[in-house]
Amino acid sequence: FGAVAIVPVKDPKEFLEGNFRRAADKGEDAWTNASGTTVYAKVMDSHVVLGDDAETVRGFAKDAGIGAAVAERVGARGTAMMAKGDVIAWAGHSALQAQMREADATARAQMPEGELAARFEEERKRMAELMAGLEDGLIVVDLDPLGVGLRTFAKAKADSDLGALLKGGTDGASTFDRLPAQPFYAVGRIDIAGIGGIAALERLLARVPTAPTLPAWLTSARDDVRGLQFAVYPSKMGIAAGGLLN
Repeated sequence: FGAVAIVPVKDPKEFLEGNFRRAADKGEDAWTNASGTTVYAKVMDSHVVLGDDAETVRGFAKDAGIGAAVAERVGARGTAMMAKGDVIAWAGHSALQAQMREADATARAQMPEGELAARFEEERKRMAELMAGLEDGLIVVDLDPLGVGLRTFAKAKADSDLGALLKGGTDGASTFDRLPAQPFYAVGRIDIAGIGGIAALERLLARVPTAPTLPAWLTSARDDVRGLQFAVYPSKMGIAAGGLLN
């Protein structure tokens, strides 16, 4: 099992030879990039399919199967997000669990010794059990000449612990309607009402090891908060101030 990238190209031959070197010892469809990583390629009309697993790339077929399958899995909301994106990355349950196993192996290798070991192991198990309910993950990138937009979407199994925590709330539009009308470096928002309110967010954070607690100014207004909006703006003090704020 492996991930694939489908790249639209004008000339498949020029694309491959301009970005990779042939790795004939690993197969006729094997190539290596500048860092020495091996990928497998399959030309399909005006697209090139790239992946790290030869069997996955060679067996890839152009049909409506993958699009229809993903749309069915992520539902109407996820499908609407994909329709607005320029770059889309989706991972199903098997791929997500494979990533979790890799992360779990890394965590085990970094496990502390002594008194912290038992606490670390307990938190590791809690996180693994919680993430086992993750069914689909979606990242949608919207490319614009003046910026890059990033949206994420996650779906959990209804009968899982994570699914119980992510039942959600009001399904409504979340817009940037509270920020100053000024040019910004970065902007983001959190749909608190869509999550299910502050209480739902607190229950989720309580299950995540080492997660921060919500500030008092936010929890004290729990019944009135529907969303959070934040942005990073250029420094009004100009270049003289220097540093990150510029």
